[in-house]
Amino acid sequence: MRSVLIAILVILALIPTWTVTAQTEITLEQRVAELELRVEHLEVLTIEPQGTSVFSGQCMSQTTPFTVQAPFEIVWSAQHEGEYGTTLIVTVVYPDTGTTAQSFGWYIKSGNSSGQTWCYVEPGTYYLSINTSANWTVEVK
Repeated sequence: MRSVLIAILVILALIPTWTVTAQTEITLEQRVAELELRVEHLEVLTIEPQGTSVFSGQCMSQTTPFTVQAPFEIVWSAQHEGEYGTTLIVTVVYPDTGTTAQSFGWYIKSGNSSGQTWCYVEPGTYYLSINTSANWTVEVK
């Protein structure tokens, strides 16, 4: 009788482990399926070469609309004269709605500054809204 009771206790102790193992396997299977979908999505989003658009201006401005493949690179330079620095804020805007797709900001020291970043948005048409007190050039690649 005692050996039967021990066997039952062992079986009861293992049941939660089996359940956890089964749940983990389902979770792993779901995760693998999710990753496979992401890989398929990345294969579809093969980046094709696109033209370069260069915009320049002074202080606050908006660029003309441009069409890109996602993602695209923003390369910028700015010239600011004065004792104190300023900021350069570049906002990527949907032209149809005027809403922000993505926004970037940098501190511009006195003199010349430059940098670059990548913008991860869906392929489409956008314009840039530039907010700064500096002279600037922005290149979209």
